Amino acid sequence: MRKYRGDEIGNLSLGQLGYLLIDDGTTYDITNSAHVLTPGSKQWVAIKNVTISSDGVGNVGATELEVTCFRGETAAHTIYLAAGDTVYGCFKTIEITDTDENSKLLAYYG
Repeated sequence: MRKYRGDEIGNLSLGQLGYLLIDDGTTYDITNSAHVLTPGSKQWVAIKNVTISSDGVGNVGATELEVTCFRGETAAHTIYLAAGDTVYGCFKTIEITDTDENSKLLAYYG
């Protein structure tokens, strides 16, 4: 299991520094100031899939996304994140790579 730094642990109460709604195929990069809504944010500490079906009641498959991280392996990784699930880490870039126009993610600043 990955060990968290003190500043990451302090921000694991999700929402402390805000979040970014990602709902398109744009590559969001935390080092790009246009993607940082909270001054001092250096990474995203969690990504939550908040996708709902187009009719609001049906089942939703997993959302495919591509991420890069600051620590460990820096190559891009493909993740399949089921609706309602959250993945934790120290993310630098996030991009929705599937074609479902209903896909929505919350990327929490940390």
